[in-house]
Amino acid sequence: MTFWVHRAPAGKTWSAASVLIPPKPKAVVGLGYPSYFANYDGFVFYFASLDEMRECIAILSMKALPTTRSLSAGMGAKRRAHSSEAETT
Repeated sequence: MTFWVHRAPAGKTWSAASVLIPPKPKAVVGLGYPSYFANYDGFVFYFASLDEMRECIAILSMKALPTTRSLSAGMGAKRRAHSSEAETT
């Protein structure tokens, strides 16, 4: 979810962006990065932020689930989320 929720500013690649919108949570000294999880019917969802959890709920609430390609295209990405060359326009 991170790629689709925490987006790079216009004109920047996601992997090279120093700032994401909305920003990801910062690490807590001595504890690491916060994480959130939800257990549903024996399946555990892990999230890096509450923004990701909200987006997941919105997507999974759709009657017809979107493809990852349509999610990437909707955010202006030229490639898929797990492509080594994932970029935004």
